[in-house]
Amino acid sequence: MSSFKKIIPLLNRIVVRKIEPQSKTTSGIIINKTETQTYGVILEAGPGHIGENGHNIPLSVKVGETVMLPDFGGQKVKLG
Repeated sequence: MSSFKKIIPLLNRIVVRKIEPQSKTTSGIIINKTETQTYGVILEAGPGHIGENGHNIPLSVKVGETVMLPDFGGQKVKLG
C-alpha cells in the first residue's frame, strides 16, 4: 500500500495525469501515427499565487480540465 493518500499541490502548482495517445480504434484498427502533442487531465490544483498586495490570484484552470503539456519541464512522480 502506498504511503501517499493524496498529493496536495501548493500555491500555483497542479498535478496532471498524462493521457496516452490512442494506438488502436474501437473497431481494432491499429494507428501508426503518433501524436506530436501531449495532453493531460488535471487531478489536483493549488489555491493560486499570492500577489504583491497579499491577495490570492486564483489559477485559470480547474480540476478535470484537459490541458496540453510541454515536452520539457514538469516533475514526474511515480506512486505505488
